[in-house]
Amino acid sequence: IILSEEGANRVKDKIIKLPETCTVIVDDSVALPETKAKIVRLPINETAKAVDKRSIAAIALSALLKRSGMFPLEAFETALYAFQKKAIAESNAKAVKAGAAL
Repeated sequence: IILSEEGANRVKDKIIKLPETCTVIVDDSVALPETKAKIVRLPINETAKAVDKRSIAAIALSALLKRSGMFPLEAFETALYAFQKKAIAESNAKAVKAGAAL
């Protein structure tokens, strides 16, 4: 998951070397170098502005979980409520729904 130009610049040498079996989820405003990896561009930053900028990680991770099926989104949401204060968990739960919808 890459959310910014700074992040892309930090890992650009690794991105270039990724094989076609890899998938990179990237904010649609970020430029990436050429790679064989599958690139999935999503409006992650714009979604975070609409939901809650502090919840950008929850948005990005839920988009990944929805696409990959690594584990159920419900488990992620349950973990939010188990380990965060209620107000923060509620904000992140909204972010999870927004990220899954991307």
